[in-house]
Amino acid sequence: MLDGMTLAHHLTEALILGLVEGVTEFLPISSMAHMKVVPMLLGWGDPGVAFGAMVQLGSILAVILYFRQDLIEVVRSVLQSMCCKNWDSPYTRLGQAIVVETIPALVVGVAIKLFLPGFDHSALRSLHSIGLISVVMAALLGIAERMASHRRDLSDVRVRDGILVGCAQALAIIPGVSRSGSTLTASLFDNWKREDAARFSFLLGIPTILL
Repeated sequence: MLDGMTLAHHLTEALILGLVEGVTEFLPISSMAHMKVVPMLLGWGDPGVAFGAMVQLGSILAVILYFRQDLIEVVRSVLQSMCCKNWDSPYTRLGQAIVVETIPALVVGVAIKLFLPGFDHSALRSLHSIGLISVVMAALLGIAERMASHRRDLSDVRVRDGILVGCAQALAIIPGVSRSGSTLTASLFDNWKREDAARFSFLLGIPTILL
């Protein structure tokens, strides 16, 4: 009976945290921060980075399904460019940007894994740190929104956009820094239209979250 109750408790936790992830992943607020704050407030303790990463797989599957046509076009365009040696089509440049943007996050992730083994329990994952960082990131997003000219769209994408937004995305390893929020902020500072910045952000997040 006790085992059954324990299992039910864990399933309830997983369901609630899955709902938290599902809502926060698609908003410019840190899903990883909320995955820590909500269970802490409910007295469940910190579920840890590994659990949060696994729960994100559901969100990324939804993103892949929603943007499947864009992904198909990117693959098709890149294959055509390899055959025709023409690398200047919008979808090919988007594919290049997606590949390049994964590098900063990959480097930061590997560096933390190798050199900061106690990162999961570091001060950066404290509730005070999460609250402060969330406020700072919200302020930066607000400033970017007010300063942006909103003139660029995905047809203008270049490899440099992948580098710029990729560096911003790498900051999301810190709880309180939203992956979508940081990439939106960087794109808006670079004068992207809101809808294209959001679309770019989610497409870039696919390989990064999977990694």
